[in-house]
Amino acid sequence: MENMLEKILVPVDSIKNSYTFLAVEGAVDFAKGCGVQEEVELVFLHVFPSSVRIPTDRRKRIEDLDQEEMKLEFRVISEICEESGLNNVRTLFKRGKTDVKIVETAEEGGADLIIMGSGKIHDKSAAGRINKFFYGSVTEKVVHEAPCSVLVVRPGMGLERFLVPVDSIEWDNTMRAIENAITFASGCQGEQPELIFMHVLHSPSGAESKDERIRLERGRIRTEFDTIKELCDKKGVSNVSTIVKEGDPEREKGVDEEIVETALEKNVDVVVMGSGKLHDRSVSGRVQKFVYGSVTEKVLHEAPCSILITRPMS
Repeated sequence: MENMLEKILVPVDSIKNSYTFLAVEGAVDFAKGCGVQEEVELVFLHVFPSSVRIPTDRRKRIEDLDQEEMKLEFRVISEICEESGLNNVRTLFKRGKTDVKIVETAEEGGADLIIMGSGKIHDKSAAGRINKFFYGSVTEKVVHEAPCSVLVVRPGMGLERFLVPVDSIEWDNTMRAIENAITFASGCQGEQPELIFMHVLHSPSGAESKDERIRLERGRIRTEFDTIKELCDKKGVSNVSTIVKEGDPEREKGVDEEIVETALEKNVDVVVMGSGKLHDRSVSGRVQKFVYGSVTEKVLHEAPCSILITRPMS
């Protein structure tokens, strides 16, 4: 948990695209204010799609025009960064399948974090749903394949309140999200953000009585919350609160819905979660995801705010 962010990769379609501009703004705000090294490197990447249907000479003219336009946009982005006191900025052009090139660049360059706009993930319009059905969402593909953490930015992202769902600190996935949230909060400039740790009590089952099961579960999570607060104290993070939700005994409401509900109630800026089953490529992981789904993925689609999906920091 000692490591801060050193390199942030920001894929750029066009800043004329509202979701792309959101990602640029989010990257600048995050780099400027939250848990990063003083000399964090911002890498802006544009991927030119490959096309074999256009004649070579015509394709070359189009590519030259596109590249000149992107150079102008990168110049604007660099100026935005400089105005915010961020001078360690690099721009890259690549060619190929967009999501593949983003993941490759993150792997080759050792990125600690990818920042992207939510794009089609949250586009509920008829056109958006159709586009996603036929072409998929680049952001969603990157979230699934990225070798590092991914911050998916939604409009109005602030850095004042982080919600961190906690299953059990015995799970690496949960602990990773907790550690990342604490690290980012401890590095924030100015007023420290509030970290809200929440747990949803699971529906009792088995030989023990319902009341006894709930009592044991409450005791366990109180102990775990105490441990989390100690971790926060060690990093100088004091603006901490905890929530325990009863959960739905009839199982009509999932844990993901409880998380989304809490994010709305508490006016949360960023939900911080471990990647969980999203990146579990084992046979059992794939089966569990197929049968039960991934809580993180469901929250990614439904959260009213930005979401930071964490993987281990290098």
